[in-house]
Amino acid sequence: MTFLTYRSNRQSIREKEIEYEKKGKDTTIDSLNEAKEILSELNEEIKGSFRESGEYIKEHKK
Repeated sequence: MTFLTYRSNRQSIREKEIEYEKKGKDTTIDSLNEAKEILSELNEEIKGSFRESGEYIKEHKK
């Protein structure tokens, strides 16, 4: 399970990087604060994903 989560997160990071590059945003991390901000955003996305999964399971559990 951990490996699948890691792989999914890594793919999400790459997708965001491509999205930012297309928008012309800088994708390099120049400071610790910037790294923390990015990590925080990713953690929120992951938490949201787990919440959605939990809700789906509850709705379709029989």
